[in-house]
Amino acid sequence: GAAGINGSSEPDRLAARRRAGGAAGRQRAAAMSGVVAFIGGSIAQALLETGQALQRTGLRVAGNLVLQQEPFHFVGKERPLMVGGGEVAPSVSLIGKVNVFAYADIGQNSILRGEHHEINVGRTVKIGDNCVIVAGNKSVNGLPPTVELGRGCSIGSGSVLESCLVGNNAKIGDNSVVSEGCIIEPGAVLQPGTVVPPLHRIPAKQIWGGNPAKFVADVSDH
Repeated sequence: GAAGINGSSEPDRLAARRRAGGAAGRQRAAAMSGVVAFIGGSIAQALLETGQALQRTGLRVAGNLVLQQEPFHFVGKERPLMVGGGEVAPSVSLIGKVNVFAYADIGQNSILRGEHHEINVGRTVKIGDNCVIVAGNKSVNGLPPTVELGRGCSIGSGSVLESCLVGNNAKIGDNSVVSEGCIIEPGAVLQPGTVVPPLHRIPAKQIWGGNPAKFVADVSDH
């Protein structure tokens, strides 16, 4: 065939362009494959982490809606009420009618179950890690089965509370149990590991400890 100005024939130039286009196409395909692999890996990792978070709570959910919510997740159709600031750990589970008021903190892996009645977490309340707080489904001795945590009270890590009232600025020590129908009056203190039987009242500004709980001292003496 006829030679071009630069001495190359037209078929030669077409073949060179095809080779160049093929190499560029392979590079684009390789780059796209890497992007897809990265995105797929990220999604898989996110799904894995979400599953692990649910598994850590020990929940067995059947027929309920489970949603991942910043910065915690909740289970069921009732959406928790969050008012103001504060810190709720990502692994916390809020179930049912749970109201968390301003500047309350809830620690890792704690579970608040309000399927039947409300749990109200007051302003500046501190709830430690691995706590279980449950509002029951029936009244106890005429008292409502709600859980009321008064302003500024603290609940120690590993504690279990059921259908009780904890007054303002009361302190519940780690690994304590407050049974249904109990009233912990304002400023009272439970030593770590205290077990308060059902329907007991701990007077204001007193220190109690033991299993079952017994009077130890007045707060003013310490």
